[in-house]
Amino acid sequence: MARRKSFNAKDRARIFTANGGVCHICGGAIAVGEAWEVEHLIAWALTQDESDENLRPAHVKCHKIKAHQQDRPAITRAKHREAKHKG
Repeated sequence: MARRKSFNAKDRARIFTANGGVCHICGGAIAVGEAWEVEHLIAWALTQDESDENLRPAHVKCHKIKAHQQDRPAITRAKHREAKHKG
C-alpha cells in the first residue's frame, strides 16, 4: 500500500513560491506566519499523485472545507464503484 509523502520545508517553500503564496481554493493571499497546508488538486486517495502539478498551497480552513465537501464524497463514490466492479 502506498504511503502519503511528508512534505519537508524545502518542498513546502517550492510549492508556496510556485503558486505565489495564494490559496488555490479561495484565491486569498496566505499571510506571513499564517498556517497553510499542501493540498492536492485531485485527492491523493484517488490518484496517489504527489507531483507538483497536483499540489497547491491552501489555508487550513479552506483545505478542511474542500476535503469535507468535495474530496471525501469523491473518494467514497470511487470506493463504491471499485467494490461494485470487484463484486
